Amino acid sequence: MLYGGLGFLSFQVPSAANASSLLALAIIPFFGIQFGSVAGFLTGALGNALLEQLHGGGFTLFWNWTIADGVVGMMAGLMGVHVLEYASASQRVIRVAVIGVLAAVAGLTFTVTDVLMGNRFLDWLSTSYLPAVSGYGVAVLLFVPLLDQVWRRNVATHPRRLLG
Repeated sequence: MLYGGLGFLSFQVPSAANASSLLALAIIPFFGIQFGSVAGFLTGALGNALLEQLHGGGFTLFWNWTIADGVVGMMAGLMGVHVLEYASASQRVIRVAVIGVLAAVAGLTFTVTDVLMGNRFLDWLSTSYLPAVSGYGVAVLLFVPLLDQVWRRNVATHPRRLLG
């Protein structure tokens, strides 16, 4: 399964046929960083499970990828609490990107459970894990700091904008 359960939200960039944008995946670590590890886990796991159901895959088919997406959000939340507390604005941009990438690398490691379902380790590593981590990493590096800055400038400083 390419990029876990949310991969169908990626779109091809017309000028670069092999490049894909995975903005949807950036939402998972963003929610973990902004709202904590529980919110991050629920965003990843429930969002992935719901999208799998909507597209006919079913939760049981790729259950480990669903949990892995949840773990990505949870890890981002856990790291965010400790690393972002005393960060300046410029440090925050870098730290948010690093947290997102580390959360993706650590969280997607849970998909090693594909080996228990009959896949060989090297097949899992080369065809599932590394492509997923690279896609997640690109999405996180590009979009999580952007989402974080937009959130902090608009919603966090003007909470009434959420209400209408």
